[in-house]
Amino acid sequence: GWRTDCMALAAKCRSIAAEDVAIFQGEQTCSSLSIDYGQYIAEEGATWMAQCALSDSVRSLSCAALLVSSGKFCRGFLWLVDVTGAYRARAHAIGSGARHINRQ
Repeated sequence: GWRTDCMALAAKCRSIAAEDVAIFQGEQTCSSLSIDYGQYIAEEGATWMAQCALSDSVRSLSCAALLVSSGKFCRGFLWLVDVTGAYRARAHAIGSGARHINRQ
């Protein structure tokens, strides 16, 4: 179902990030953890979803994800990830702490 699909996509994006950490051992700079790094993970996740959709042995995933990339000293970016691709998105927070988040 959709919950399992969402968990699979989240696990795939985490594994992409974990592979990079294992290779580079935390050597990324602020710029590599901002738009380029977030875009890389988002696009890899979207590519994996498309491969699942085209596969005869794996069913298509019924989900989309909002992926946030940020670094300790970097501005974060929001990405919409689905089977058609990865798209930079904008959003406004609501609720507790929204005023602080929306200023950034």
